[in-house]
Amino acid sequence: MDLPTAPLNIRPEPTRPRVSGIAWFILFFLIADLIILAVILNWLISHSPETQAYQLAAPTVAVPSPSAAPFIPNPPLPTVTPAPTETPTPPPTATPVPPTATPQPTATPTPSQLLVNPNFELSWGIGWQQATGDDFGGHTEVKLLKHPAISSNALTLDHTGQTFTSIYQLVKVPSLQLRFSGQLAGYTSTNGFFGDSSGLTGLGLNFYYAGPDEADPNQPDASLLYVTGSKFRNGRAFGLYPLADSAKPGTVTVRSFDTRGQTITIANLQTEVQRSLPGLDLRQVQAVGITLFAGGSDNCNPDECIARLYAGSFQLKPLNYN
Repeated sequence: MDLPTAPLNIRPEPTRPRVSGIAWFILFFLIADLIILAVILNWLISHSPETQAYQLAAPTVAVPSPSAAPFIPNPPLPTVTPAPTETPTPPPTATPVPPTATPQPTATPTPSQLLVNPNFELSWGIGWQQATGDDFGGHTEVKLLKHPAISSNALTLDHTGQTFTSIYQLVKVPSLQLRFSGQLAGYTSTNGFFGDSSGLTGLGLNFYYAGPDEADPNQPDASLLYVTGSKFRNGRAFGLYPLADSAKPGTVTVRSFDTRGQTITIANLQTEVQRSLPGLDLRQVQAVGITLFAGGSDNCNPDECIARLYAGSFQLKPLNYN
């Protein structure tokens, strides 16, 4: 038996509303109005009095137009003021030692000092002369310096090699009743594998039987020497420097001096000569020579045998003068 079926109550599914073309037109119109409103607001803000006052107060950089520049037919050139320049200070220059002065002043004896330019206050070429030995190679520089052991200017002989150089002065003396003093300092080197050569330097007091104008300066009749140098040969004759000949008996006496500095004083030259140079005839002496020398012994190479002498503050006075 079939049961009667009741009709089903089925509700239809709701349909989504559809946007009509009018709605799209309204939305587009609203967006356009907003854009127009924004443009109007921006124009109002930019043209407001406050904004224009701010723009007038703000600094602006004006870039001139090339066409706006005035034409100048001959523009003046800018004046350039040179910066002041510092005048460079010239470097100190060493005073060169002049050669022997010409003409030489005459060494005229005076009551208190027989030597001319004894302290080398002037150029060493004033009152003094220079001589050199045979040229075996070598070099000597002559100059004036300050040395702690010399109270006056120091005549300096700076030598290398074998050749000798001397600076000397001859003066006429009435007798040997004289007082002598002088200051010396020096240095010498010893060279060679066996120490067979050395520099030689020192002071010589030379005595002549002839006057200063007639005497041969390199051939004195006797010599009293103060020297330094390991290879100085005591038996040689001496002139302005050591000679090759043997010395005559009683005519050469050699002494050393303190190379650090020494004042040599002879209170009575006549008494000293009588004791140290018995071969000299005091009655015949007419001139005394002061000789400063530097050189090298035999076998010295040109760049070896250093000999340096510093000398000054000389006095040669009669005993009756203080």
